[in-house]
Order: sequence, then structure tokens, then C-alpha cells
Amino acid sequence: MKNKEPNTKEWLLKVHRQTQTDFEYRKALARDVNELVEALDWMVEGLTQNDPRYDEIPCVRNAKVILEKLKG
Repeated sequence: MKNKEPNTKEWLLKVHRQTQTDFEYRKALARDVNELVEALDWMVEGLTQNDPRYDEIPCVRNAKVILEKLKG
């Protein structure tokens, strides 16, 4: 009769590796999102020069809403 209990050390190592992989992925994703937010902010500011008339353009208005949400 085989022991059906998992090998605790192997299981912990597997969980640790997966956690590390997830952490690295999330860290890279956060960095990419941060770069995208900066790029979008730079583009909106460069395009509009903070001129409120550009707020009438849907894509500019939407970009500003997205930036406000992401920047908190």
C-alpha cells in the first residue's frame, strides 16, 4: 500500500517556486503598466498642452479619465 500523503518538502518547494514566479510576473506587469501610464500622460499633455478645448474630443477625455483612475 502506497503512502498517499504528499511529500511536504516537495510540495512546499513547488508552492514556493510558483509564488516566486507569480511575484516576478506581477512585478514586471506593474512596471509595464507604470510605463504605459507615464507614456499616456506624456502623450495627452503633449497633444493638449492642457488646453481644455481638447476635452471635447472623446479619446482625449477617455484618456484623462483612465489616467485619473490609474493615478488614484
